[in-house]
Amino acid sequence: MARTFRIPRLKSGGLITTYHCVSRCGHCLYNCGPERSRGYMDRETAVDCFTRIRELGCRSMHIGGGEPVLRPEKLGEVLEAAADAGMDIDYVETNAAWFTEGGGTLESLRTLKSQGLNAFLVSVSPFHNAFIPYGRVIGLMRACHDEGIGVIPWSHIFNPLLSKGDASKAQDWQTLEKAFKGHLASFVLNGYWLHPGGRALNFLRTWGQTDTLDRIFERDLYGCEKVLSDTSHFHVDLHGRYIPGLCSGLSIRLSDLGSTLDRSSYPLIHILMEKGVRGLYDLARIDFGYVPSREMFAGRCDLCNDIRSHLTQNGWNGSDELAPLEYYRDGLLTGQRELR
Repeated sequence: MARTFRIPRLKSGGLITTYHCVSRCGHCLYNCGPERSRGYMDRETAVDCFTRIRELGCRSMHIGGGEPVLRPEKLGEVLEAAADAGMDIDYVETNAAWFTEGGGTLESLRTLKSQGLNAFLVSVSPFHNAFIPYGRVIGLMRACHDEGIGVIPWSHIFNPLLSKGDASKAQDWQTLEKAFKGHLASFVLNGYWLHPGGRALNFLRTWGQTDTLDRIFERDLYGCEKVLSDTSHFHVDLHGRYIPGLCSGLSIRLSDLGSTLDRSSYPLIHILMEKGVRGLYDLARIDFGYVPSREMFAGRCDLCNDIRSHLTQNGWNGSDELAPLEYYRDGLLTGQRELR
């Protein structure tokens, strides 16, 4: 029997203000980078999103990207929009690439604080350090302390490793791997949260467990309903798209949440909910000539991304669920070189 799909309430999540970023980190869930559009959420859209999200039960959020502080004036507008809509902002995510010692940066911090910035979640990670000197991270955290802005280092477990090197320079993965005596990948897999999507799939495929299609189908018995309906950590992007289950590249219009999703508007999501990745595989193979791009995959999410990428390149026009298309056009292999 066909099932209905509805997301009645939202618990906790974040707003993706932009997909643009100066770095191309090897774990990025949304394939952000310098090639992505510089588009940024405008104030009106932000108010609409915050208002709708509050109506669905969520009272506080975080702000992320991409890198949201590359355009501090636009970030300020989003912070003010949150206040207008009655949405509390827990923190703003940043990789500190924009930070420099000097008056201009400090003035931006003070302005953002006056507009509602309470805290930064600052990236402390070997993935970021391949592009961004650790010194900028330390400098930003010190400046925030001086200005009375909270700091959440994510993740503090990497502080000892990154502090050993030259803080004025970015350090590639190979350099950090030597400093960690060949165990860095294992340490990351066991102690750092990685969601299976975007460039993180390359890392998981390179260093984690992989399976054949048969093994994936054997384990994928109950469909993806539990994942797609999870709202404990949701994201909404700058275009007002809700990303179900943090499944990057899948999209539901925020205005459609709270009501039963129309099957004709969201056929792929219904297939995943009812039949899992096997159902999506059958559709793509029979109707769109899909052949897996590799023999081994880092689980069902890796296979699902491969199938959806094929659909975007081979005539899928049955819905606008596969969005943003930039996610697929930029390719899921970008960033591989940083991991070897």
